[in-house]
Amino acid sequence: MTLFLAFTCGACAVFALALGVVTTEERRGARAERVWEATIASERASLGGDLKTMNAKATVGASENYVKPFAGRFKSIGEWPESYMVPTHVEASLGKLPLAPVRLGNWFHKPNQDEINDFIVKWSSKAVNDVPHQVYVVPANGKAKEVKTVDGSPMFYNFVHVPKAGGTYFSVFMSHALEKSGEKHGYPYPMNVAPFRDWITLPLVDTSQNNVEATAAHYRNGEPAQFFATEHLREQYIAGKRLFGKGQYGMGMCDDMKVPCIYLTVLRDPVERYLSHYKYSCLNGAEGRAQWLDAWKEIDECPLDPIEFMDHLGPNLDWIVQIAPGTATNPDVHVAQAKANLASACVRYLLLERYEDGLDKMRATFADFDGVHDVTDYHMKNPSRPMDDATRTRYEKYMANQTIVDAIVERHRHMKQVYDFAVAHYDSHWASAISTC
Repeated sequence: MTLFLAFTCGACAVFALALGVVTTEERRGARAERVWEATIASERASLGGDLKTMNAKATVGASENYVKPFAGRFKSIGEWPESYMVPTHVEASLGKLPLAPVRLGNWFHKPNQDEINDFIVKWSSKAVNDVPHQVYVVPANGKAKEVKTVDGSPMFYNFVHVPKAGGTYFSVFMSHALEKSGEKHGYPYPMNVAPFRDWITLPLVDTSQNNVEATAAHYRNGEPAQFFATEHLREQYIAGKRLFGKGQYGMGMCDDMKVPCIYLTVLRDPVERYLSHYKYSCLNGAEGRAQWLDAWKEIDECPLDPIEFMDHLGPNLDWIVQIAPGTATNPDVHVAQAKANLASACVRYLLLERYEDGLDKMRATFADFDGVHDVTDYHMKNPSRPMDDATRTRYEKYMANQTIVDAIVERHRHMKQVYDFAVAHYDSHWASAISTC
């Protein structure tokens, strides 16, 4: 039994910010978010808050008052789903419209933290390969597939997204690779028919919490056959078509693919990653305050200190389960298997601290990324408002409290062991032979 999970944390800003420093990019993002939220509020108010009416309005896709995301790009992939159409005045207000996490048409359901944690618990309660108290093992030397590998390149690049570790930028990087491949060889699927039109990660394969189980089932069962049958995928693969997927818990999905598959992820120093997450999701209330409780929204503040926010995140705090999911109760078992999984021949990882080097390695190693350089577009980013003076003072007070700092370090001890292993083996692993799963 293969395990899957995806958490729609949404896209996360790629460039790490110095503690307490407000950059020009932050200010620009904050302005964009305010315009975006104000526009959504205006649209909802004008429609009486009726989402069905809003959906009906958004389906007027041919209207000159509506435009498509990624205007002028993905020319051959087919029409965008009507639910992705957005009012032209929103496009004009932002300059370029972020594709996620909100669209004015078919509003997808964004899980709150309680739903995320419930999903993780439910997912983790499943046994790996029907064996309880185990963890997921990525084959050390890869795995032979029904469709044989051609020229060492996989068909599916399966990005396991660790939030707040440069995943947004990497998603855009993959989107550009998809466009490059698609315009040369053709795209592997249209976007405006089921099930693709419901993927919230378009144009990427959706392994988010919303759709990962359904996506896996399509590939596992080969249905509908005109898109997912093994022979169809074989023909596409040989023709040079490629799949690029994104999801926080895509680990294990290669088992459901009949075509060659490889896992990719981006890692970051665990403590720095968490502090970025705390500022982004708690203090800044990013992504529409997605991880705030309703009571916090009423007072317009996340009142938790860094330790309390770790408790609030619950099982979603530990990203080791994304690399080595399973029901083993001993954390040392997860740590050991996470190291082994990262060392697998069908896994490649980047380090945020050496991001440009990692992107260069991607270009040099995988022909599908060769020549992909300009990935500075605004799409798929989730800007958050910068901290005001009071919030910054509050954050600095927490960071001056040694008890809080020590608790954060201790809670990330196992993650640090995995991260240190990744750092130590980064260069040698990229230099080793690559296989597919």
